[in-house]
Amino acid sequence: MRPARIGCLQALRGIVHLLAAMAFAALLTGCAYVETRYEDVTHDPRFNIGYRNNQVYRLRTAALLVQYVNGKPAEQLQLWPPEEIAGRSGEYLKLVALIPQGTLVHVEGHQYNYTFAVPPVPGDTEMLQAYGTLSTPAGAWQHVCLPSVWGSGNAVCFIQGTTVVATYADTDFLQVASPNATQTDSIAK
Repeated sequence: MRPARIGCLQALRGIVHLLAAMAFAALLTGCAYVETRYEDVTHDPRFNIGYRNNQVYRLRTAALLVQYVNGKPAEQLQLWPPEEIAGRSGEYLKLVALIPQGTLVHVEGHQYNYTFAVPPVPGDTEMLQAYGTLSTPAGAWQHVCLPSVWGSGNAVCFIQGTTVVATYADTDFLQVASPNATQTDSIAK
């Protein structure tokens, strides 16, 4: 006797039914997969706001370089003013270094975060972030996310044609050291 052959369409239906059953089971048990992802938008001029690519900033005060972890492998490095860390849960933050006042940061690009979730989660906020290289005498760190603020009076403003919230340079924390210079030009001055 020959084994029965299953047609491609019938096999595809079986896979679809299996996936649907798994999604339904996940909903019933409350299981979901949620992950924060990042989209680099450095070369899209709509997103070159707030911090400007190739600008160099100087820290007005000392800062903390932290690694933000949200229940999974380390996600990213972030530069925070010390007062911002007060009251934050230590399980999500890992202190990487204390950064001295006057340290230079070279802005290299922009990205925004978004949530990838199964099943989908509607209504997540996408926030623009600038990132760059942080250099100290003790070492250098790349792709460090810089602190930012929302528009004046904390007014939420979306980047035209997107659902990404625009953010601006935190000028209480960082000052422009050289508007159009490279990092090595600023360090030499």
